[in-house]
Amino acid sequence: MLERHLIPRTYACRVGLGTHAAIRQARVWAGRYALALHLDVTKFFPSIDHEILLRQLEHDVPCEKTVALCARIIEAGRELAGGTHWHFPGDDLLAPLSRRTGLPIGNLTSQHFANRYLSPVDHRATDRLRIHAYLRYMDDMLIFADDRAQLEGWGHAIEEACWRQRLRLHPWQVVPTRQGITWLGFRIRPGEVRVKRTSVVRAKKRLARLLADASADPAKWYVGPFLLRCAARTYDG
Repeated sequence: MLERHLIPRTYACRVGLGTHAAIRQARVWAGRYALALHLDVTKFFPSIDHEILLRQLEHDVPCEKTVALCARIIEAGRELAGGTHWHFPGDDLLAPLSRRTGLPIGNLTSQHFANRYLSPVDHRATDRLRIHAYLRYMDDMLIFADDRAQLEGWGHAIEEACWRQRLRLHPWQVVPTRQGITWLGFRIRPGEVRVKRTSVVRAKKRLARLLADASADPAKWYVGPFLLRCAARTYDG
């Protein structure tokens, strides 16, 4: 019921898609276009507005009992989510304090609700703005084009669409694809994708801790250094 509202280029938590499919498509477009724009939402899960989300669920789900159950799940996780209280165009002074916000990160229901929550932004990008090279993984959006002014205009339009969902974006800027785009833990350039250096550093530290805590099992001590050597070859230098 929620899936039917999602565009094909939304990759998170969907059968047959996922991180690697998103990276593959981003790599293709990085080779075709000169410029890229990465947009991501500030404190996405804590910022999701319950009233807006429930309106979407009431629209999608014909069963009142199911919607009521979803409402209980959403409300139950509010204390864990640590909601935000930001002003948006049209708000009065106390409006943010009267709104319930936040979904707990990690719940599978939160993943699906969050996917649906941003679908109006996706449709704004693909249906209204007619952006061909657009893809999203949860709250991370990536757009490609050859014209800087066009990309900046699209960025401002998508930012306004996010405001309608009571979401804020991190500061953003257009970058040349040859310079590289950091997205979903990878560094993407035309014809090349590498794991972020910081991700590899964290992995090596974690492996070192596991080795320190390991037993004297010879197999464990053999595999650990091998993985460390592999990780050292994959970082983005």
